[in-house]
Amino acid sequence: MKKLLTSVLCAFMLFLNCSSVLAVEFDQSNIDKAFTKICNYYKERKSLRSLDEIIAVEALGMEAENGYTLPDIDGYVLRDDVSIGDLSKGIIVYTLLGKNPKDINGINLIEKLESYVKNDGSLQIGSYPETSNTQVWALYALETVNSNNVESVANCLLGQKVGDNDSFAFGFGGDFTSADVTGWCVE
Repeated sequence: MKKLLTSVLCAFMLFLNCSSVLAVEFDQSNIDKAFTKICNYYKERKSLRSLDEIIAVEALGMEAENGYTLPDIDGYVLRDDVSIGDLSKGIIVYTLLGKNPKDINGINLIEKLESYVKNDGSLQIGSYPETSNTQVWALYALETVNSNNVESVANCLLGQKVGDNDSFAFGFGGDFTSADVTGWCVE
């Protein structure tokens, strides 16, 4: 009986190894076409409208500060009522543009973001804790500046998983999960 069980287990493990190799094969040309298309989109466009677009242009290897009209970054980030998401994206954008987020018009944006980090690693302005969507952007910003809060925020983010293992695990709050947010959190 042990031999039979061991043989079945070995056969199953061999099947798993072979099937995972098949899953790795994909058509790289489709990814290349999509990359070229998005690069051309931003090359033709000379005006960026949001923090997200600045991050996208920089992620594509283009320099947002060279040849693009940029939105009022300070207007997004330096407001008294700035959201944690905009503050986090602002820190990332200022860093990408070569500016020190510890001194933007005399304001230390890092300290401001870190002041919203609670003892358990959650982030909160007001009475409601932030969702994983916002928390992942804060984590990106904290990683960008090598903050001491990275580990606690990452651990808290992992605890926000919702749903079962067969669905997307992270989202915009409540039971609403998304492939995008889950991908950001996994990254």
